[in-house]
Amino acid sequence: MTEKIARCGFKCHLCPAFVENIHSPVDQVKGASAWSLYFSVNIPAGMMKCHGCMSNKDDGFAFPDMNCPVRPCATEKGLENCALCRDYICAKLKSRMDGYESARKRFQGEIPQDEFEKYIAPYDAQKTLGEIRKASGDGHKLP
Repeated sequence: MTEKIARCGFKCHLCPAFVENIHSPVDQVKGASAWSLYFSVNIPAGMMKCHGCMSNKDDGFAFPDMNCPVRPCATEKGLENCALCRDYICAKLKSRMDGYESARKRFQGEIPQDEFEKYIAPYDAQKTLGEIRKASGDGHKLP
């Protein structure tokens, strides 16, 4: 599967809600249960089907977090992702990163590594965006 990175740095291609990772309703139930447990995010299992925030697909499943503060900000600034923003790491992005850090601290070592990789690791936005910034060079041209 091709790597797909959300504007906030989440790895869509690894996300349990990403449409290409949903093979049955059971996958949706597992993803919804994991989000509830690890992130205290309660989305009905039937809504666990996302094309990613980079998608323009409009089938009712384009993006499960309609309250995301990052997507409209990056879109307004014309940025592919927050790694390219002058305000990296702003309060909006930090709010997304905090969920990963909280879950990592609370659950790493208490759950099997494969479950950590499937349900928590895709949301390590700071690592992902940091790698993008590094690859583009610290002196990259910002809009």
